[in-house]
Amino acid sequence: MVMHILLANLEKFRKWKGWTKEELCQHLDVGRSTLHAWTSGKSKPGLEMLEQIAQNAEVLLPDLLCDTINMVIKRTKKLPV
Repeated sequence: MVMHILLANLEKFRKWKGWTKEELCQHLDVGRSTLHAWTSGKSKPGLEMLEQIAQNAEVLLPDLLCDTINMVIKRTKKLPV
């Protein structure tokens, strides 16, 4: 269940940032095959990668795993850059 939430949130953040899947891979320093393995459920990102994903998404790791991520995105959008 948590993995499903993580993958849905990763896709939401990718779209929120306006990144293509290729750009997401570049920001995370992973290949398209790795991203595909995550989204297809063949593998899971490790803790270090989860931290890197959260950092790139500019959220805390618990927020990345939260099913109320839309609220986090709205809050983050309003923060000054």
